[in-house]
Amino acid sequence: NNDALSLYMHSSGEDAFDSIHFCAREIARIFYKNHPGINIRWIEHPHKRNNLRQTSINSEP
Repeated sequence: NNDALSLYMHSSGEDAFDSIHFCAREIARIFYKNHPGINIRWIEHPHKRNNLRQTSINSEP
């Protein structure tokens, strides 16, 4: 698909969630700045892989 970009981010350790959260927000900020109408979909892969949680973030001001 030429209209999609997939990124895989992995972090582990004590500050893993904070690190992923910060990086994801920075990536989203850059994309929204350059492409205001973009829709970003995040898929969280928990430690137990039998359940995935999907979230969407639409353009932010």
